[in-house]
Amino acid sequence: MRAADLMLGVKICQTENGISLDQQHFIKALLEQYGIKGCKAMVTPLTPNKHLTQATEEELVTFRNLKENYRSAIGSINYLSTATRPNLSFTVSALSQYLEQLGIKHWQAFMHVLRYLRGSSNRGLLYAAEKDSGINAYSEADWGNCSMT
Repeated sequence: MRAADLMLGVKICQTENGISLDQQHFIKALLEQYGIKGCKAMVTPLTPNKHLTQATEEELVTFRNLKENYRSAIGSINYLSTATRPNLSFTVSALSQYLEQLGIKHWQAFMHVLRYLRGSSNRGLLYAAEKDSGINAYSEADWGNCSMT
């Protein structure tokens, strides 16, 4: 039996340096789904100092049809954050607060995340192999709060 190289959509690469996990193929499919190809890549998942607020009544009417797409989009980013990209957790939390109050600024923030993913699709997790790994145990205990123990 050979080692797994793909599990639950996560690419697994085992080397002597450790085990790396990434989802480049999922990110590529996500970018194609939303038409992000030749745009400028971003270096942060969210725009710094830009605060999201509830949408106006006009935006709610305009973006009513995009609500399901937005939910699916945030779900895709959540999948990335739980599998291989924990750095996206705050972004998912911030964007998912407005699943019912979707406006232009929320959709633009999502597109910003996609441009960030375009520039960082090769990132993932690395579980480094340690040659000198040993077991360390620490304890801070006493017997019934006795100062002698």
